[in-house]
Amino acid sequence: MSSNTNETPSKMSSNANYYQGAAKEQIGKIIGNEKMQAEGLYQKLQAQDVYNAAQEKNNQQNEETKDQVRSTVESVTSSVKENTGKILNDPQLEKSGQVQREQSREQSKEQQ
Repeated sequence: MSSNTNETPSKMSSNANYYQGAAKEQIGKIIGNEKMQAEGLYQKLQAQDVYNAAQEKNNQQNEETKDQVRSTVESVTSSVKENTGKILNDPQLEKSGQVQREQSREQSKEQQ
């Protein structure tokens, strides 16, 4: 399990902070302590911001992973086509694999 620093938003710790804030807010409301109620609300809002930041980071990482997988699949597919064309003495299939490989390389360069 990776450790989190203050710079790395964490969904788990933000959830804990959110519920602590919610409890503090409710207790403040019950006992009539407006300061405690406001502190709890503030803690909840901060936790929600951290949670949203963590969610955004996860979404970005997921997109990067999807792009890497797509690139790998394209590379393998083009290599299989090209080599199958060579084995079967099918110049059209071989050329199709070469073209696909070049297109895959171009897309990879554009994404970087």
